Amino acid sequence: MGHTEHGLYNRRRASYVGYTRPGRGGLATRYDYDVAVVGAGPAGSRSARNLAKAGLRVALLEEHRRIGVPSHCSGLISPRTLEEAGVGEQIVANRVTGAYIHTAGGGALALGGGETRALVIDRVRLDELLCEQAQTDGAELLRARMVQAERENGGVRLHCQRDGRDLQLSARLVLGADGAHSRVARTLGLAAPRERVYGLGIEGRLTVPREDFVHVFVGHRLAPSWFGWIIPTGGDGVRVGIGCDASDKPIYCYRRLTEAFPHLFRGMEVCGMYGRTAQGSHFRLPRDDPIVNHKSRGRQPS
Repeated sequence: MGHTEHGLYNRRRASYVGYTRPGRGGLATRYDYDVAVVGAGPAGSRSARNLAKAGLRVALLEEHRRIGVPSHCSGLISPRTLEEAGVGEQIVANRVTGAYIHTAGGGALALGGGETRALVIDRVRLDELLCEQAQTDGAELLRARMVQAERENGGVRLHCQRDGRDLQLSARLVLGADGAHSRVARTLGLAAPRERVYGLGIEGRLTVPREDFVHVFVGHRLAPSWFGWIIPTGGDGVRVGIGCDASDKPIYCYRRLTEAFPHLFRGMEVCGMYGRTAQGSHFRLPRDDPIVNHKSRGRQPS
């Protein structure tokens, strides 16, 4: 059993023996957890794992029935990211060696080739494995939906719903890893991000010239402030998407994209479609605020 600045932590039994902090009038304030992490995506799960490994008692809240669903990205990562995740090759669906860069005017440039430069992964499985790592190292997964957060006695009280019932818990610190529409940030009065990217993602089947090359589409006429993509997932599977700022709508951008490059999208079978929003700026917080808001699903298609 070892001392931390927050209490006593028994590493062998993985049990927390006590957490208090001075309160008003010299009374101690007791919390259910040191840190409550809202959102079990990669940022939330990895943060929960690191905090638990440091000896803190951590609650990891996730509202969805299955970790990683719905998916919020196209699953294109660097080999280094896979190495740092520590989940092995089991999630790799395809290897990318290069990219075709297409402009709105019809120009194209081929880059790379040869060595593996990016990996197409099973993003849902990645989320599941990172969450399992966090639990193995001591974080407690709570299947609950946070509906409101409020500051209380120098910490934060979370009001949640779990299996149709109300659940409340308190923590010294809350980490909002709940995405671009962060309920943590909104209920605690944090300013909304100054920029947002609105996107459309599609899972489909399509014959592509090379399975080891992605396609990237750039140009303000196609995707204002962002870009489009085709990512082969192996076989004839693809992930297609496009994003834009608030001046346009992703569905209109997608239509312009397919009309501008009919030879690349001819014969495509759409198997699933989903929307996405990514935030474009960090929240600024006072140094002593009991809230941390992760840029958990940032401005990237991967």
